[in-house]
Amino acid sequence: MEKNFDTAITFILHDEGGYAERENEPGGAGKYGISFTLFSEMWAKDKNLGVPTFKDLKAIDETEAKRLYKTYIFPEISFDEMPSGVDYVMVNLRTMQGPTGAKRILQESIGHPITGKLDDDDWDFIHKSDPYKLVAGLLLLQAKMKMNDPRVGPWKDSKGKDEKGFGPGWGNRIWRVWNRATGLMEGQ
Repeated sequence: MEKNFDTAITFILHDEGGYAERENEPGGAGKYGISFTLFSEMWAKDKNLGVPTFKDLKAIDETEAKRLYKTYIFPEISFDEMPSGVDYVMVNLRTMQGPTGAKRILQESIGHPITGKLDDDDWDFIHKSDPYKLVAGLLLLQAKMKMNDPRVGPWKDSKGKDEKGFGPGWGNRIWRVWNRATGLMEGQ
């Protein structure tokens, strides 16, 4: 829902955090949940000259990140058409799974054919469903996916050093998303 944009984007920017360079990040870097790969696509759509660099991504501030989300990311998952609470969960999923991945997770959670494109049957079901059940289904699938994600458990970095992974962080984030989404559904 459009009225949830400011709240949802504040949550996303908080959870995604600042600039980081990581091998497992699409394009090798990200900031505010915007990977360098996605940033490069948006850079071209904005008709900027040349090829962006990590320095360009690192230089974006929260105001620019909000503009990029509103212009490019939120429309990809039809944020304004989603029920309150579901909208935020979908943009949260979109930052981690891409637009097609977020839609596929939604379709799987409602038991519809998994195409990555929402059709009239999907929308009809979404708008007739209890948003609490939609959010619960989406977050349960996300948790299940994270349990099978090698980034969640221990792994070795490029120098062979053991890393802890993001395990506890993902669990905490899913819980925060649930609490925030239910708050949006309750008008808080």
